[in-house]
Amino acid sequence: MDFNDPKTMIEKLRDIMMANLIGFATLPHLAIPHMISNKRGEFKSIIECRGRIAAVNSYFISLNEELEYQELKNQIKITLCHLGSIDTITMRNHTDKYFPKWLIDYVTMNAEETAKIILQSGLNGQNELVS
Repeated sequence: MDFNDPKTMIEKLRDIMMANLIGFATLPHLAIPHMISNKRGEFKSIIECRGRIAAVNSYFISLNEELEYQELKNQIKITLCHLGSIDTITMRNHTDKYFPKWLIDYVTMNAEETAKIILQSGLNGQNELVS
């Protein structure tokens, strides 16, 4: 990104913001028509794990309300996941040099266990998962 050219910088930032803010919303809207079924008692899940980002949360809360308004809430459930630190190689590479291992072990969640909890919350149709 050329910081000396404000016009180019603004265009690049707009492209990045569009990808990050609009891009995440595209997939559910494309998927929902394929997820709608005529079978009673069967539902599909959309699981969103981006943390507590206001725009993302607002979008998925609104989408949940829209599904309820269109009487699709029994077919499609959206689970918002608000996750803490997950013990991954990338996280370790960024924190090991700043924090003692015992502290990282104490405050991070096991990646495999976290994945299981995320999937289970989606299968159960929970509205939110906070961990």
